[in-house]
Amino acid sequence: MMKISAQVQSIYYELEPVAKELELSINKHLQEVCNNNQWLYIHRVKSLESFAQKLETGRYSGIEKIDDLFACTIVVQNIETIEQAAKIIKEKFNFLYSRPTNLTHTKIRPENFVYDSLRMYCRAKQIGPFKDYHNLIFEIQIKTFLEHAWAIATHDFSYKTDTISWGRERIVSQMKAMLDNIELTINNAEDLAETQYINKIHEHYKFINAIIAFYKKFWNDEKLPADKRRLALNTQALLAKLDIKLEELEELLKNENLEKRGSYTLSLSPFQIIVQTIINQKFSNFETFVNSKEQKGNPYYLLLTENMDIPNNINFSNILSIKGNEANILLRREKNE
Repeated sequence: MMKISAQVQSIYYELEPVAKELELSINKHLQEVCNNNQWLYIHRVKSLESFAQKLETGRYSGIEKIDDLFACTIVVQNIETIEQAAKIIKEKFNFLYSRPTNLTHTKIRPENFVYDSLRMYCRAKQIGPFKDYHNLIFEIQIKTFLEHAWAIATHDFSYKTDTISWGRERIVSQMKAMLDNIELTINNAEDLAETQYINKIHEHYKFINAIIAFYKKFWNDEKLPADKRRLALNTQALLAKLDIKLEELEELLKNENLEKRGSYTLSLSPFQIIVQTIINQKFSNFETFVNSKEQKGNPYYLLLTENMDIPNNINFSNILSIKGNEANILLRREKNE
């Protein structure tokens, strides 16, 4: 371990428990925020050796200027989300300053690709009795998942080495340049996808979009799953296995709706309603499928639940039948084994 003067150690060990108390306080605020937004939250109190080396940088005129004895990182989805996170930080803490000071301005030359994640410096808001940690400045870094991955992947390679290498620094910068391009692409993906060069017509995607449009025609958005792509892909597989065209399915569902069934049904998912519609309106196709002994390609097992109106005496070899007690049976079986 590096030799550290007794005076520096004395200061550190006096501040460390206060920093840890600050850490607990900040964690209560930020962990829940990050969980709710699907962000990653990382936190630490600086080690003695790191604290000592920080003082040796020559950047601090006094101990009160140390701004990252406790520091944490919020990792967000993309660069657009950074401003959302920064706004929350300013609401929850006493914001002092940030580096860079302005997200729309930079002093970095365009040919340079260096670490430039947003760092915000704050003090904890005093709610209730004053605590010693209210005097400490702490750092909150906000970066994207791609930036975080780059930082983790290159940290030891670039920093924790006995030899400073121009080649290593060059490689790290090149990787950062590539990640910046990826971030730019992700951030502008909607616009890029609509350009003539990229936005080409493909029959598969045309059909998937037609299925999504079909569902939207008969159900409002709150009745449909968030993942409409998966719903459309499941429906595509169903139509292929039961040999039914999408245009035909729409007519079948209209007939069901005339009987106040179909999309009026509240106890089944939209996909299950489609299955029930085919059973009711095009039973011959359903019967052909369930009685087929060999399926071409990957095997397909049609989901049927006990609350559906299912004909008696059907062949269940191509069916995933759910009665509601299967989990209990599985768990009991595992326990017995």
